Amino acid sequence: MYHSLGLFINGAWCGASDGGAAPVLSPVTEVALGQVPVATPSDTATALDAAQHGLAEWRRIGNFGRADALHRIADAMIRRRDDAARMISSETGKPLAQAEREWGLSIDQFRWYAEEARRITGRLVESRVPGGRFEVTREPVGICAAFTAWNFPAALVARKVAPALAAGCSIIVRPSSQTPGTAMLIVDCCRAGDLPAGVVQLLSGPTEATYAPLMADKRVRKVSLTGSTRVGQQMIRDAAATVKKVSMELGGNAPLIVYDDADLELALNLSVPTKFANAGQVCVTPDRFFVHERLHDAFVEGLMARASALKVGDGLDSATQMGPLISRKRLEEIEGIVADAVKLGATLASGGKRAAGFNKGHFYEPTVLTEVTDDMRVFAEENFGPIAAITRFAEEDEVLHRANASDMGLSAYAFTRDPGRARRTVAALKAGMVGINSFAMAASEAPFGGRTSRAWVARAAPRASTPISTPSSRRWCSDAPEPRSRPLGPRQARPQRLALDRQPLHGRDHGRPGLRQRHHRRSARRARLWRRPADAPGPARVRSGADDPGALVRARHRHEAPRRGCHGDHLPHDQHRRGRRALREHPALPPARPAQLRPHPRRRGPRPRCLLQAGQRRHSRLRDDRDSRGHAEPRRHRRHARPRRPLHRPLRPDTWAERRPPEPRLRPRGARDDRGDPAHPGRRAPPRHQGLPPLRHARLRRAGGRMGLRPRDRLGRLAPPRGGGRRLGGALPGPDERGRDRRDERWGLGHRQGRLLMPHLLIAGKLHPAGLDLLASAPGVTFDYVEEVSEPSYAPLIAKADGLVLRTQPLSSATVARAPRLRVVSRHGVGYDAVDLAALDARGIALAIVGDVNSVSVAEHAMMMLLACAKRARLADRAAREPSLWNWRNRLEATELSGRRLLILGYGRIGRHLARMARGFAMRVRAFDPFLAAQGWPDDGTEPVATLSEGLAWADAVSVHVPKAERPLVGAAELALLRPGAILINTARGGVVDEAALAEALASGRVGAAGLDVLDAEPPPERHPLFAFEQVILSPHIAGLTADAAERMAVASVQNALDYLDGRLDPRLLVNKDALACHALPTASG
Repeated sequence: MYHSLGLFINGAWCGASDGGAAPVLSPVTEVALGQVPVATPSDTATALDAAQHGLAEWRRIGNFGRADALHRIADAMIRRRDDAARMISSETGKPLAQAEREWGLSIDQFRWYAEEARRITGRLVESRVPGGRFEVTREPVGICAAFTAWNFPAALVARKVAPALAAGCSIIVRPSSQTPGTAMLIVDCCRAGDLPAGVVQLLSGPTEATYAPLMADKRVRKVSLTGSTRVGQQMIRDAAATVKKVSMELGGNAPLIVYDDADLELALNLSVPTKFANAGQVCVTPDRFFVHERLHDAFVEGLMARASALKVGDGLDSATQMGPLISRKRLEEIEGIVADAVKLGATLASGGKRAAGFNKGHFYEPTVLTEVTDDMRVFAEENFGPIAAITRFAEEDEVLHRANASDMGLSAYAFTRDPGRARRTVAALKAGMVGINSFAMAASEAPFGGRTSRAWVARAAPRASTPISTPSSRRWCSDAPEPRSRPLGPRQARPQRLALDRQPLHGRDHGRPGLRQRHHRRSARRARLWRRPADAPGPARVRSGADDPGALVRARHRHEAPRRGCHGDHLPHDQHRRGRRALREHPALPPARPAQLRPHPRRRGPRPRCLLQAGQRRHSRLRDDRDSRGHAEPRRHRRHARPRRPLHRPLRPDTWAERRPPEPRLRPRGARDDRGDPAHPGRRAPPRHQGLPPLRHARLRRAGGRMGLRPRDRLGRLAPPRGGGRRLGGALPGPDERGRDRRDERWGLGHRQGRLLMPHLLIAGKLHPAGLDLLASAPGVTFDYVEEVSEPSYAPLIAKADGLVLRTQPLSSATVARAPRLRVVSRHGVGYDAVDLAALDARGIALAIVGDVNSVSVAEHAMMMLLACAKRARLADRAAREPSLWNWRNRLEATELSGRRLLILGYGRIGRHLARMARGFAMRVRAFDPFLAAQGWPDDGTEPVATLSEGLAWADAVSVHVPKAERPLVGAAELALLRPGAILINTARGGVVDEAALAEALASGRVGAAGLDVLDAEPPPERHPLFAFEQVILSPHIAGLTADAAERMAVASVQNALDYLDGRLDPRLLVNKDALACHALPTASG
């Protein structure tokens, strides 16, 4: 057969140009199966020229034509199934059943990518330039070169050829010199697909004649390799010279983890056929067996019994279960790996030698090694043979660490019944493919890839166009003809060119008589279409009639209202309850302008009123009828009918300033107005501005200029608080307003929290990305972000800020005076020592803190310092690093916490968390908090002390969690009351502990050790007195700065500012709520 086929160049089988040939040896008999032609550099050059011509023809056939060709190839492969299975078995030695499965998988590859070829589509992207858009298409990358391995001669070729053909590329296949016949069969089947000459070609021969010319030629744009790490490294270097795309598989060393809760029989029944398939010469087969110590002996016994029962022999024999190794060289390498493991202490449980009864062939017995260590070759390298290396483990973290020690992260497997453990294992394993209670990895519909350097794989993506095609972008402008394309689905999130001004509505109930007028009005409200500008050409409106059935563009306006009692002018109501409309273009209307659709909000309460410039329109979102059922708007959310008025009335630029509404007038709490609202006696009626109707669409956006608002008008517009309250003349909600929050009523803050339509925030200090993401996703919110930690860095930007999110920077009265719009300061923490609270109170500016978001972190930090001081962690670390201090351990300075007495100063959230931790160490806990004692002491097991002196005299350790006062809470007098050798912990505030007195107490031995997270001066001076003591542990004010707490504080601080501006902040998070409740609101004139 090798002579009848040979090389496939330019659509025909041929021999080498110089007549050269090389033998192909059978791994079973070590006898030549035949002679295969050996290509020359001249043959490779001819193949490249033919591939270039074939590429141009193949890409013009189109996706559907290529799909049909791939199906024809698959049909031809089915007809040659038996011949192919025997060829695979003869060349590789694998059993006939395995060869048949491989050929079936190859057929499935062509079937799958035939359908993928039909799904290679482009997309249209709207341009930011009006009237333009981009067309993005997938283009074939060019000529591809595929270098395949011998272990799966059919599947590897199919997995490289099929996607290349589907994407419109031409490909040159260079199979392994040990299994060229199988690749020849696949290429011969490609002839049945009626492919243009040069699209698929096959070369076999040495590296210098095939590999080198293909890698050096610039026309080859992509190469794919399945081979060794050494060859892959060389390919990367060669591909870099001509900038080729590269995808390769360089091997694997898969771990198999059998946990203590695994199904032992299932693991054994699946492991044996998987491990010893193709004599273990599979890249994804498990090589390293990690078995829990509880199941280790039973697993080894079961694996030995099943492995010893496997029948080794010729693959063409139907009774054979495992064939030979591919070559004598591979056989000798396996013998060396086993010998090395036994030499280093591994136990040979079974196998470990050449199979008996064979005078020829590369047969080796299934081998089981136990007590294997991680430094042995059988564990460190890919053995690629019938060797099961087993070791035991005890802990989950241990085995995951050992499993990830290999740099061949192609695949991994685990057996467990615990779904939680399975998820943790999948997340922790550094492998491209992970099987849980299964070994099935290769599938046409799934990608096949690795994660680490020696398992770099990027082949057979589910989308055929992804790895072997490249995106191409073209821009289409309004003055050029636009390509026709099929309509996009209703869920595609992109701007669309829809004729919203001129498209009549059509529904299934058009022409149906007897519609109620109530239904007319509802449909008019639900349509939410744009009205054509007054200067647009064409008729002012579209009337219904025989030639224009069911057309009513706008029934909301007074001058376009339907005539009552006339059934010919009724509105269609197809799916009106779900707010969806089917749009159809009418030829009688003028061309429409490009429109950008935006979602319409669904919420209760009146919509905000804003200003519209001349020529601006409001925005709404229209959904297709087919996608409407899943997004029904509840009936209770529908709004009552409002007086009909035009959506926009153009204003002349010279009168714009005159038509602007006055600034919101803020009335003092409890004030009343003689001018009443007819609907609500005693309530002030909101002002109306001629020509400025309320804006119905309230989904506010961050981008400037949205919704027709000028930059100076976008920020700071007042709106009602959430809850449906009515705005009083543009003022903040008054005390008699129905929509006021009950919590605000309890605290007397109802008149302070009001809603801003488009607030502007200033972020001062580096913020966790979670907080920035929250700001970016908040509708209608703009913000400035300053990372520098200083007041001058953010002060110039505070003038236009409605809210300030402040980290550790100070906030002085001078900076507050520069912020005329500022309404709230949200601290990124719970302390506010650096904030001028008096200046905020004088202005009526709220100060909010984050609350209970970092108390656990601070309590854990205090506990860590307490442990470190008790165990003398700093001295112990130094003694371990310096040999001269090794004998320090004999001084027995470390103490235990169990049974010790802990006094907590300040029993708030942090103190309670610390108390629970300390009781876990069997410590006796008491606390001192005079404020809490007056409110009632919690019944949680912690005893209160009546006085501070009593508590200090009782305690072995003291932890401080109180706010800063005018004088230190713990000074020289308090330190003198401590028991000798006591431990002092301060994670509260600098200045709470007298640092000079503490230094004296440490020097005298009154205080045995101290841990401080805060100091008087931060950062401290270079010669701070506490630096001289080895028993003092310091940290740079990081008790609450863990990654988890930083994320929570960032989100909470941003959310507090947004909630206050939105009128719904919990008053318990306000520091100066009393000052806000008593603050007199200024009037508009004052």
